[in-house]
Amino acid sequence: MPCGIFSQILAAWLLHALFGHWIKLDAEAFQSTTLSFGHMGRFRGAPTRTTLILHASVAKNGMERIGYDNDRPKTPRKTEKDASKQRNYSLNSDLHFLKKKRNGTLLAEQRLETAIHDMLETKRRSKYEFSMDQQFPDVVSFNTVISAHAKNAFRDRKAAGRAERLLRRMDELAGDFAHLTPTIFTLNSVMEAYSKNPNTEERTVEVMRLNLDLEGRGLSPNTYTLNLLLASICTNSKVWASLEKWALDFLRSEPAVEYNKVDTTETIEPDRQTYNTLFNVYGKIGAFKKAEYLMQQILELDHHRTSENGHTLQPSRVWYHCVFKALATTNELGEDEKERESKRLLKDMQNLSENDFGDALAPDTETYNHILNVFALMGGIDAAVLLLENMESGTQSRSNIPDCISYTTVLKTFATAQQKLSEDASDKAILLDLAEKATSIFYRMPSDAPPNAFTYNTMIKIWVNVDTRDSLQKAESLLREMKNPDSISYSTLIHGWSKLRFPGAGSRAKELFDELLQLPPSLQRRDFNITTVCNSVMSSFARSGDRYSPKVVESLLAQLEGRFLNGDRNAQLDKTSFLCVFDAYAKAGVAHAEERCEKLLNRMQLYKENFNLADLEPDRVVYNAYLNALAKSQQQSAVEKAEEILTMMETSRNPDLRPDIVTYSTFIDCHTKCGERSLERADELLRFVEGTYRRGDATLKPNAVFYSAILQAWAKTGTAKGAMKAEELLQRNIALFEEGNDYAKPHIIVYNAVMDALARGGVENAGSRAEELLEEAGSLYDAGDEEMRPTRRSYNAVILAHRSEGDAGAKAEKLLDRMEELADSGRNEVRPDVVTYNNVISAVIQDSGMTDSAADKAQFLLDRMEQRGHAPTEKKE
Repeated sequence: MPCGIFSQILAAWLLHALFGHWIKLDAEAFQSTTLSFGHMGRFRGAPTRTTLILHASVAKNGMERIGYDNDRPKTPRKTEKDASKQRNYSLNSDLHFLKKKRNGTLLAEQRLETAIHDMLETKRRSKYEFSMDQQFPDVVSFNTVISAHAKNAFRDRKAAGRAERLLRRMDELAGDFAHLTPTIFTLNSVMEAYSKNPNTEERTVEVMRLNLDLEGRGLSPNTYTLNLLLASICTNSKVWASLEKWALDFLRSEPAVEYNKVDTTETIEPDRQTYNTLFNVYGKIGAFKKAEYLMQQILELDHHRTSENGHTLQPSRVWYHCVFKALATTNELGEDEKERESKRLLKDMQNLSENDFGDALAPDTETYNHILNVFALMGGIDAAVLLLENMESGTQSRSNIPDCISYTTVLKTFATAQQKLSEDASDKAILLDLAEKATSIFYRMPSDAPPNAFTYNTMIKIWVNVDTRDSLQKAESLLREMKNPDSISYSTLIHGWSKLRFPGAGSRAKELFDELLQLPPSLQRRDFNITTVCNSVMSSFARSGDRYSPKVVESLLAQLEGRFLNGDRNAQLDKTSFLCVFDAYAKAGVAHAEERCEKLLNRMQLYKENFNLADLEPDRVVYNAYLNALAKSQQQSAVEKAEEILTMMETSRNPDLRPDIVTYSTFIDCHTKCGERSLERADELLRFVEGTYRRGDATLKPNAVFYSAILQAWAKTGTAKGAMKAEELLQRNIALFEEGNDYAKPHIIVYNAVMDALARGGVENAGSRAEELLEEAGSLYDAGDEEMRPTRRSYNAVILAHRSEGDAGAKAEKLLDRMEELADSGRNEVRPDVVTYNNVISAVIQDSGMTDSAADKAQFLLDRMEQRGHAPTEKKE
């Protein structure tokens, strides 16, 4: 039997069974039924009863236009209003269905645009022709798509703009189609979309603009509107303060609370979401006292007031968590007070849970994690570890067993404590001890709470903070343990290697950077920035001063440029990228520095003009780096170019180009290393800078670097007069500082310059005098003056100064032993380098002559140098 005939018979029989009558089908209705059954062909097996009923109902809808046969009374035709409702219902169902699909919001918007087009076409034909195929939009249709954009605004930055365009489209259409006039729900949805902008200032402007728009339309705000304003606008604005007062007044008064709007007074009552919003805002901004006050007001309510809309204001555990979050970041309390408040709030929750609120306020694992976070942000290791141990032992509750977040938060406490120590202490042993204790906690995490990426990244950071080669290798071993290391894992480790002044650190950072670039997008965190990480790698190579570092840094810059030009905005060039290249030129002392620096300036200008990158405008910092590269090139022609740059800067009307104290310090250094009139120019600029500063120009306040540059100019003369003038300036500055002039405060780099002048000047007893200055600097450092910490250069200058005295070899070896001992204790700034060992070997030979014993001792020192990781052919720093 032909399929078509079978479908007809089956359809007729089914409709008879469903409705109790045989129904006469016209051609259109019969076609609708047949097509409906035809669609079932994509299902395997026989159609289900539900499917048959649904498809039969399609035919029934078609037949309602012609009525039943003579065996039943005719049903009246659908009115125009009924047909309109049917059309809207069909369209809105489509929109609700589409918005749930992947990329569904855009699909729903396209469907809406099609419906708008059909409606306008029908309007153009001057009459409405209703049929089941026409579907016209109403306010619900627009609100459906706009609200979908609002929900999607966190992921799609363009969603808010799309939502507002639909609002404006409704305004355009409302002139001819009054039923499309936007409602309060429409405006609220657009405001919600803008409320998800992470930029507080932009968010405030847009939400306030739409609130004014709402008022201009004569629409009355509702509780949802006010909640959006409360969650979106700046907390230091008058509007936010009035909304805060509105919410708090409700807790202190009778249920009817007035909220004053422009030109009208309406009764708008806050709901539970209002207080959710307040607690969340207080938590984010660290307003602990306000959060605590709000909680107390809610706890004091009679019977925990229920608003007219049925929302109860009974306190919740989540609200307490917001109070803990505010406590963690507040600046209103000291660390001891924070610890006391954490314990008090926890006790309050336990008492309320036992007496009034039951499990609703019973502390859970998340509660304890919030308390741990309070300790973590202030580096309270003892309190955090004790609380974790209580959770592990189950003394708190079985519902408070620590999870991965608990352990990760405790580990974060160690990282915070390290950062505080690294700011004030140089003892690596403390940092190492904290890292080892954190590691013991990390490896005792139970199998049902295994470490995640955040846990590993915290541990990597802890070992990076120790800042030694061994600790970085341990951090890298943790990265290799991870199943899927992400951009933070690599970035943290790369920054660690880039800070370490050790041979090969730059190369290791670059290898990790190459691995980082291979990560899939899913492992690149939202705040990941290729430029920042690449700058760290370039900086590492630049600081090394290796002769090949300029080529590597130039290659990295070119790689960054390539990514940027190919459309990767995550690799946008910035000023730091180019400054790293200038620095590489300076540290390596490249030849033809002028030519290479000019090319860099031209590239910066090119990107600035063609890509509107204002950050690449050459300024004082850039030209200071240019001067430094010229100075380190030690080419005589560099002085002329330096004079040209200084003149340009001094005569510029651009305040960002005017020279500062760094400019003059670097300019003097350029004259010292490359010119012949360095002494005269240094004396001239010393008088100019000090005089200008005394006349009120704070940008030319002298500092240790400036005085060191002056002293180096005198040291370069290699004369007793130069050494004498250097000591005179040091003593003059000490006297000025004692008189209250802080700009003249002694600094180790000034002492280094004086010791260098003594070593070069051939002064009698130069070694003894230099060592006296070294001991003086060490005593000031031991007394707490961090700026007087002796460095490798300090010891090298003293060893060099001893060469002009008897028994130089023994004195030099004694100083070398002292440097190695300090370095082994964690004082990397005094770790001997190739220059140190060369100077000691030279002192030994000069002291003993070319004897067998001197040769043996020199060989011993060479072996010792190689054991310390320095090759004899290594370039001097």
